[in-house]
Amino acid sequence: AKDMGAQWVRVIVPWLEIEQTRGQYDWTPTDRIVTRLKEMHMKPLFTVFGAPSWAAVDSCGPMSDTAAFEGFLDVLIGRYGQDVSAWEFTNEPDGMYPYIWGASAGCWGLHPDLYAEQLGIFYRKIKAADPRDAVVFGGLAYDNWIDGHVARNFFTETLRYGAGQYFDIANVHYYPINPVEFPTMASKINEIRSTMERFGVRGKRIWVTETGMWVNLNGNVERQRYFIVQELTRGFSAGADNLFWFEVREVPTCDDCVHRWLISDDHQPINGYTTYQNMARRLAGAHYKAPYRAVPPGIEAYQFDAPDRSIYTLWGTTDVTQTVTIPASHDGIFTNRDGTISRTLPVQDGHLSLEVGLLPVFVEVNR
Repeated sequence: AKDMGAQWVRVIVPWLEIEQTRGQYDWTPTDRIVTRLKEMHMKPLFTVFGAPSWAAVDSCGPMSDTAAFEGFLDVLIGRYGQDVSAWEFTNEPDGMYPYIWGASAGCWGLHPDLYAEQLGIFYRKIKAADPRDAVVFGGLAYDNWIDGHVARNFFTETLRYGAGQYFDIANVHYYPINPVEFPTMASKINEIRSTMERFGVRGKRIWVTETGMWVNLNGNVERQRYFIVQELTRGFSAGADNLFWFEVREVPTCDDCVHRWLISDDHQPINGYTTYQNMARRLAGAHYKAPYRAVPPGIEAYQFDAPDRSIYTLWGTTDVTQTVTIPASHDGIFTNRDGTISRTLPVQDGHLSLEVGLLPVFVEVNR
């Protein structure tokens, strides 16, 4: 994952497994993960979820013993506070009832008031330990409401109950499963932002703590490679500043799983790994600036800026290849989607010229 270009790792912190008996803690798995991440200079996002049976009616939902929750947080933060700077309160809390994945998928959907209240407990504990740490709203599924599993208005209702004051980072998951309402990652992020603005909640960062494209079912490796460049770019363009791929490592014992994997069970690159790696290398040290609009119709283009260079990501939306020009005072570097082709683009009359078709490409221009 480090070689692939990942900088953050979302670490699950299941309270119900760590403190199965009140006052007795097993930190062994979490200690191993944190130690390894420190060795690799990678940042952990701690996702705390799942109450023990003695602290909640349903482990995936609201807690009945909030004093016990506060006690657990005191111990957790005391143990890992020096190594963790981002804390997420549960996963997919907008679920309405216990699901097949157990407590790892939330079921607060019918209790937005309690989520807002208990997010407040979480927020105050984190901030009391270190006000600089970021509190992340639980990653919203924000989809699949057709089958009745997810509460469509959960996020809206939590804001109505005052949750906006208890998080620094809004958080939503994106998979290509609802093309009517959310044809792109950007469309979903924009709706989340619009919802916050209706309640006067502004200035929040946005993360996407789960996204991915599968290579089985109706997907394939080629679709996954396109998804990596196009949807991650669109996510950044909509204002997300941290995107987490899920699930990155193969689960060989799960025959009916959705195969989004980029790393095999024996730690080898598979599927769209090299596309992800190439994109991470191209955009290293850069931040999204703006759409690049000096393109013909049928071309999508975006500009990222780093201290030493600008990076353009471009692709066609039709099967017509077209010429695109980019202003430059130096030669540029063209790289194709998967990093298998790289060449110099000579500057001519203050511009670089290239042909752009359906396949996404990168152009880097030194300042």
